This record gives sequence, structure tokens and C-alpha cells, in this order.
Amino acid sequence: MSDSSQKALLFAAGIGITPLLAMAQELAFNQRPFDLHYFARSTEFAAFQDRLSNMEHSGNVHYHYGLTPEATERAVGYAVEAVPSNTHAYCCGPTAFMDVVVAHARQWIYPGNIHLEYF
Repeated sequence: MSDSSQKALLFAAGIGITPLLAMAQELAFNQRPFDLHYFARSTEFAAFQDRLSNMEHSGNVHYHYGLTPEATERAVGYAVEAVPSNTHAYCCGPTAFMDVVVAHARQWIYPGNIHLEYF
């Protein structure tokens, strides 16, 4: 993760929350600003609800449940257009989701500041 004091923007879909939850917890522990956008089919398919709920009070966790592909694109677009171009964005999830995040992020964020986690 970047050691910048700039707010980090985290995008996770499905089980892609696994590495990004660790990042979010580290950022929260170090009192660094971030926004975590978590996309899942429904609350039943969302992982780590207990851990995420511990961070909800900060307003940094944004849930996106049951969105269509078009609604997912709009949500991602809205999130990236609201940040400065030197923001670092991190993403993990299915390839199609990551492609959407990258396509939108490249319009607003420096390419070297877009980071993808594959597993």
C-alpha cells in the first residue's frame, strides 16, 4: 500500500474483500483516510460482515448489494470521479469487475496509482 496521507479508495467484489479488508483494517488502525466500496450479490453472499461492521461507524464502508452490471458501473464511476487524481485505488474481485474499476479509474486517477490484487 502507498504510504501517502491521501485518502485510499478500495474496491472489492465478492471474495475479493479478503485482501482489501486487511488493507482497510491497516488504514483504520493507522488513522489514515479511506473509502471501501464492497460489492456483493446480497448480504447473504457478503463475507466478513462482523469485521466490516466494526468499521461502519467511521463512514468509510459503502455496501453495494444486488446491483446490475450497469448500476455497478455507475457506482464505481461515481466513487472515482469524486477523488483527486493522485488518489491510490486498490481493487480485487472477479475479472469483469476489476475491468470496470480500471476503466473508470483510468479516467480520473493516475495510471500508476491503480493497483490490482489477483488471487
